[in-house]
Amino acid sequence: MMHKQRQLDSHLFKDLVDKGCPELLAHCLAGRNLASADDHLSQLSRLPAARDLKDMAAASQKVFQAIERAEPIVVVGDYDADGATATATLMLGLRRMGAVCDFIVPDRFRLGYGISRALIEELLIRADLKAPAPKLLITVDNGINAVDAVAFAKAQGIEVIVTDHHLPGAQLPDCPVVDPHRSDCSFPFKTIAGVGLAFYLLIAVRALIAKAKPNEKPTRIDDLLPLVAMGTVADLVRLCANNRRLVTQGLLRLREGLAPLGLLALFEAAGRDASQANASDFGYAIAPMLNAAGRLTEMTLGIACLIENDPIQAKAMAEELRDLNQERKQIQKEQSEQALAMAEVAVNTGPASNALVVSHPQWHEGIVGLIASRLKERWGVPVFAFAPSRDRPNLLKGSGRSVSDVHLRDCLARVDSLKPGLIDRFGGHAMAAGLTLQNDRLKDFERCLSQAIEELFSNTTRATTGRDCLLTDGPLARHQLHLESALALEDQVWGQGFEAPLFTNDFQVLHQQVLKEHHLRLRLGLIEESNSPWVGEPLEAIWFNAPLPVASRLQLAYRLGVNRFRGWPALQLEVVADLGNEKLQ
Repeated sequence: MMHKQRQLDSHLFKDLVDKGCPELLAHCLAGRNLASADDHLSQLSRLPAARDLKDMAAASQKVFQAIERAEPIVVVGDYDADGATATATLMLGLRRMGAVCDFIVPDRFRLGYGISRALIEELLIRADLKAPAPKLLITVDNGINAVDAVAFAKAQGIEVIVTDHHLPGAQLPDCPVVDPHRSDCSFPFKTIAGVGLAFYLLIAVRALIAKAKPNEKPTRIDDLLPLVAMGTVADLVRLCANNRRLVTQGLLRLREGLAPLGLLALFEAAGRDASQANASDFGYAIAPMLNAAGRLTEMTLGIACLIENDPIQAKAMAEELRDLNQERKQIQKEQSEQALAMAEVAVNTGPASNALVVSHPQWHEGIVGLIASRLKERWGVPVFAFAPSRDRPNLLKGSGRSVSDVHLRDCLARVDSLKPGLIDRFGGHAMAAGLTLQNDRLKDFERCLSQAIEELFSNTTRATTGRDCLLTDGPLARHQLHLESALALEDQVWGQGFEAPLFTNDFQVLHQQVLKEHHLRLRLGLIEESNSPWVGEPLEAIWFNAPLPVASRLQLAYRLGVNRFRGWPALQLEVVADLGNEKLQ
């Protein structure tokens, strides 16, 4: 296994220690490109101002006026966890501020992604049945390229506000557009998630209400930060200083029980303890339950759960989402195994490629993003997976996942310019993107994608049979391998672009036990010097999808974990890879 140790910024390390940061944590932070030691501080007062977002003043003023006039507002959401949490955040916050507010999410199988003319027509039909019609639409996590849809809405007498974090096209919609990627936007953190922008809109509207009604107690919205935290982690946006602050503050409130009932119900349904929540709970347990609704049916159930005020109803909806997620897991397992087999053949028998493209006539279009993610992790190159469109059998719907040095939406834009008309429609951002194309154009797309990556990102790694490179934080001394170290690291926010610390040491395998045919429970002895016996107390470890059996002496890459089995925390090493083995586990 190829690996290299992160470079430590010694000046930053000293500054962090001088400000009271424990040495092990300071060591890890100093290898992660913080701009300064203050980037580690998480107070909400350090968030940049909402006014730094272009058009936020105009957007918040429109919302304020709609609240004052009791005009119906509809939030146009999206069918992933970021869009769902953004929708729920706005719904809960605006209703507390007195808004007449509802939401709609496009059926991904019928209407596709985001605000569209078809979605607005559906809204108008719904309004005919349940008057009155909306006066204001607010998009979350979508809308940046909806020029025609916004024009159509305005022609029907409906105002629109776009809040989105995807890249703009050549023309912006004719309405207030809150998007940090605008070329004229001075907001310093471009990787904020859609739910983060929704929260910023609430901050701005709340400020207007406070100014207009100085004698009234300001509306509380900080207990919505757990939703902001979940959507930010789930959308895999880079955890810049601003995003880490939002996630940290959300987790602090969640642990105190200050969160929407629906989110607490999801934790209970997942068997997770909200009072001990960390960022990985969002990514690996809660967000997948929420996403299952958007993948297999529609996201309305997920949003309804998040905004539900009745604990009994919230519990029932959370359990329904958990059951949907179990169904999703089974479908994903079967289809991912097919995809892995197909990709294995392509990599081992075909020419070296800078991307992988896979498709199958029986795959589920709601699962292809997960398939692409699995293959990307396995081969370390951008991957697109395609399935037939459920409602338009002549089309393929594709979802892509990328690596850190390839901007996926830029690639699709380049493909579109190389061969106009090849792609039916596309959208996305750096790490994830989606598209549709005619089902007989897949080979054309694969060729153009490879050319686009070659032109735009010529240094991209080629797909191989697993020669990945791990970035590690180096070895730990025996006195650092204890529960307090693991708890200190667990309490931090790690994730996309700010990966959890990964350490390397040599170990003697004292005992190994196979679990469920694929995993290992290990007891390890630390070897501090070459050819020396192991030292200290034995260490417990878990290794998922381990190569069986393992040697008696190993050089391992691992994380410090906490095992809370039976409620009693204990140190547990979480093995990621055998550094003497070519294959990442």
